[in-house]
Amino acid sequence: MGLPCTLFGRDLADPEIRRDVDRRENAMGVAKNELVAVRREVATCSRCGATEIVSEHTEVNGGHRRTCGTKCLGRRR
Repeated sequence: MGLPCTLFGRDLADPEIRRDVDRRENAMGVAKNELVAVRREVATCSRCGATEIVSEHTEVNGGHRRTCGTKCLGRRR
């Protein structure tokens, strides 16, 4: 953070959208077929180059029905 940013605040440019997708595993290292999608809006200061997260949205999609079919209807046994 430069001196102008300390005195006058950051001059943030229009935010850019960054997306990350990851597959979650359980403690044993076995895939649970869950996909985690994170969408972030990140703005960069034109004076000092610092980045700031403007907004973040996390979505978890479970894959339970994809692996066992429609017979179990999501119920655990």
